[in-house]
Amino acid sequence: FFGEEQPLIPLDTTIALVEPQCSIEGEYPNVLCDGTQLSHNSIKVFLTSLASYRIPDPKNITEALLDPQHGEEWKDALIAEQTNLLQRNVYEEVVWQPWMKPIGTKTIPKVKYQANGLFDKFKVRIVALGYRQPRAPDEDNYAPTLLISLARLMIALAAKKGWKLYQLDIKAAFLQANLRKEEEIYLWVPEGLRQRDVHGHRLCWKLKKALYGLRASPQRWYDTIKYWLVTEYGLLPCDSNDTLFWSEDLIVGVYVDDILYTGKDEACQNFETSISERFGKPSQAGPAQSYLNMVIRRVEHPKGSNKYYYYLWNDTDAWLHERSVDPTFKQIPAKDTPIAPSFAAHKSEAAEPKRNGLLNNYSSYVGSLQYFCTHSRPDIAVACQKLSEGLVNPTKAHVNLLKRVIGYLKGSGNRALVFSPEGLDTMVGYADASWDVTSVTGFLIGFANALFAWKCARQGPVSTSSMHSELEAIVTAMKEIQFFRDVLLELQCRQDAPTVLYNDNTAAELNTKRARISGKTKHIALRYAYARQAVQHGLVRVEHMPGNEMPADMLTKPLLKEDFERQRDKFLVECQSIPELRNAVEDSADGDSKIPSSEGGVTNVSRCEPQGRE
Repeated sequence: FFGEEQPLIPLDTTIALVEPQCSIEGEYPNVLCDGTQLSHNSIKVFLTSLASYRIPDPKNITEALLDPQHGEEWKDALIAEQTNLLQRNVYEEVVWQPWMKPIGTKTIPKVKYQANGLFDKFKVRIVALGYRQPRAPDEDNYAPTLLISLARLMIALAAKKGWKLYQLDIKAAFLQANLRKEEEIYLWVPEGLRQRDVHGHRLCWKLKKALYGLRASPQRWYDTIKYWLVTEYGLLPCDSNDTLFWSEDLIVGVYVDDILYTGKDEACQNFETSISERFGKPSQAGPAQSYLNMVIRRVEHPKGSNKYYYYLWNDTDAWLHERSVDPTFKQIPAKDTPIAPSFAAHKSEAAEPKRNGLLNNYSSYVGSLQYFCTHSRPDIAVACQKLSEGLVNPTKAHVNLLKRVIGYLKGSGNRALVFSPEGLDTMVGYADASWDVTSVTGFLIGFANALFAWKCARQGPVSTSSMHSELEAIVTAMKEIQFFRDVLLELQCRQDAPTVLYNDNTAAELNTKRARISGKTKHIALRYAYARQAVQHGLVRVEHMPGNEMPADMLTKPLLKEDFERQRDKFLVECQSIPELRNAVEDSADGDSKIPSSEGGVTNVSRCEPQGRE
């Protein structure tokens, strides 16, 4: 309980803290109920240990109910969960018949804690074992979720239009979704509840609404929320994406039960009131602060007048702190770049034997880094792409690279994407590629001086020339640009002019404007006709940018320190350089934060435009 400290105080002892008679710390008595005096340090160690103590989660509900210390609390939590299901009319008890095919259930006990680490409550969740459901041949349970790039685009639109960004989390979302009439789903009664009626007949549950664990539950919930948003509330669905809904003064994005929305103040207030009346009072309702584990901060523009900067980042410092208990992890030194320019991992190299905690958790660490990369850290994209190649059999080179990326996160600290109210309502793109046996595509897309989409991935076809690999990158970026143009068109932010896509290969640029059939291009002319068609139709305009100015270069290959930092700082700003950024929302009642005007504290996409171009 005390870690390395000796157990100075029994856990069942009552402590009396006596008010000090003098101002010198440690010189006043602290006494137990039996009169024993303790030093101030002993009390401090005890209270510190008590604050960090965690009640272990039981392995199953049987163990929870038999717990001699908290058994009654777990029983109350189980009854509360059953009462909640009954009040929501989720099921009805029926006598089991031989023709019924019930599926199993699982009762999961979990100790819940508040954000500050203090104990909150004992929670029990009843779920269905959906993987045991018989699958129909034509079954389709696809449920769309909001793309992270679209969530960032919503933030960029909010910053540009001077709107505030809000979020809410609908409680017990699946339990409010009705099953279809043709669906008859039976469950065995969960463990810990009454299994038979008064006559001794075995009972089972007939579901009326979706329950956690069913394969169809996400889709039934999506159908429910979409019907309410479109039919009852009157929003228009976005044809290019099923998770966006909009009106003239409101934009709503749906990620299961996490709702992100922005618009005029009155429209946002009406939306929160209406959705609370329909689905109950939501949790985390208010200004967007933490969405899908991404930290969001709204900072008032120095000039005011309803203008805001938005900052988006993942708290990598907290992630590093949680894993610092691993001695191998703790010994990793800070680094300036995530990957060395000379990095190479050969397939013929033998796999590293699993001897330390870092290698045993290799896939877990890589998964966390990939999450940071796709959400807010494009600067580690190349390193994550190389790490992913060693997921099956990581070599010594992969383990060393993992240590370097962790060291880079230690050295760089939390870095945030900046969404500025300044700039034009236009998109701009940057596409680049590295030519090798396994060529890599990298592109960046920005809107209104804010980066919101990027990608780093190996190319499918083997490129026979650098022009071939660059064309592949251009086509990939063009497809994304066309998608986002369609989204912006529906959100009443029409892109009248062609979207400029910068590339550093002159031959590839010329091939997007007209067919140049030659010995190097005759085998790829048909495949990349899409790029020429997009240019001819005025969707995209490909322009040349020198390679040393190309920001997408950091998504295709390792760079030297100076080049890497120059490209990274165009999009990412260090959180510590913005005064009071981390606690901005908590310190303000309305979710706003005021910071001093600092030109060096805001970066934007316009810095990436070639020198000498307007």
